[in-house]
Amino acid sequence: FKSLMDELLGRRTTMAVHRVEDGMSIEPNALYLIPPKKEMIIASRRLHLIDRDPSKNLSLPIDTFFRSLAQDCGDQAVGIVLSGTGSDGSRGVRSIHDAGGLVIAQDEQTAQFDGMPRSVIDTGVADFVVPPDEMPDVLMRHARQPRLLAGSKGGYDADRSALGSIFHMPRAGYGIDFSHYKPTTVVRRIRRRLQLHQLYNVRDYMQRLQSDPDERDRLYRDLLIGVTRFFRDTEAFDKIEKEVLPSLLAQLEPG
Repeated sequence: FKSLMDELLGRRTTMAVHRVEDGMSIEPNALYLIPPKKEMIIASRRLHLIDRDPSKNLSLPIDTFFRSLAQDCGDQAVGIVLSGTGSDGSRGVRSIHDAGGLVIAQDEQTAQFDGMPRSVIDTGVADFVVPPDEMPDVLMRHARQPRLLAGSKGGYDADRSALGSIFHMPRAGYGIDFSHYKPTTVVRRIRRRLQLHQLYNVRDYMQRLQSDPDERDRLYRDLLIGVTRFFRDTEAFDKIEKEVLPSLLAQLEPG
């Protein structure tokens, strides 16, 4: 059906509202709407469209876009999930979280349809769960926050001792040593916690962890989300390898 979203939004904002065309580059202060019967990804800061597969009963365009956003923008990605039915978006926000980006979900009490925000909240990766009228302040604080440990070797080396201490904290409190876990993943998680607390260096965050057991628990759970999902994915692969592949191979055998 014909969407009126561009007209509806145009009445409420002075920003330019665009219906996306394939290969369109993105500009500041603009809104981009996905056309009907399309799925959309972002690559090299351009929006690309593909036809939705009519044979698929379930389409998850938000998950598709969020995953591409995480890959293209890394820790600069921001995913916001508002009122809506279903669970679309709940898989894509994990990709944004893993890339070190920001995930915001609408407070369920303010959502006319709470299915989508509740699915995101249930993932455990939402950084903020707030009503829509509080989201602009969250975004502005996030935008003003300096990029911490942004991958420069100098920035990492300058706080190597503090990072080492943080890596070993979960071992003392929970019996798990994250020092052997992928360093870039751990650094992304730590950087995200710094941003949420508006701290400006790793040593300040280390002091926060030493004095705040609740924050130690939050960091531990944040780190563990990626690990447990890895094992869930591994179990799923093992099941495919043991149960599905033999059946497929048997069908391919001659005779």
